[in-house]
Amino acid sequence: MSLFFGNWKHSITSSLAEIMKKMGCKEDMIKLCQESKINLSFTAVGDDKIKICQTIGESKYENTFEFGKEFDDLILTGGMAKVVINKVSDSEWKYKAVGANFNGTGTMKVVSDELTTIFEIDDITSVSIFTHID
Repeated sequence: MSLFFGNWKHSITSSLAEIMKKMGCKEDMIKLCQESKINLSFTAVGDDKIKICQTIGESKYENTFEFGKEFDDLILTGGMAKVVINKVSDSEWKYKAVGANFNGTGTMKVVSDELTTIFEIDDITSVSIFTHID
């Protein structure tokens, strides 16, 4: 069973403004993300799909994906990105996201009750830490 399943509370993100600017986000969205409570949840949908729910302040974004299959994902610029998530193990996923203004890669890894996401665009790396809350 995947260690990602459940709910996660955001603790900290390095280089948040820089990576968001690189993606094409406007200052008001960057400020909202810096000041808002952020949560993630991952839920199994059937045998081969996973639902991701991201809450930023009062806004909630949901998407469902299958490992290795490209899907469209709403990004913080208001645009869409083509995303592919690949399962490395029950505790590690790798992903690629391509938007109109960026091409990024990342890793999501669960160790104990901590989820770490690393996202890179060009010369900027952003690291986010989430804590399992149930």
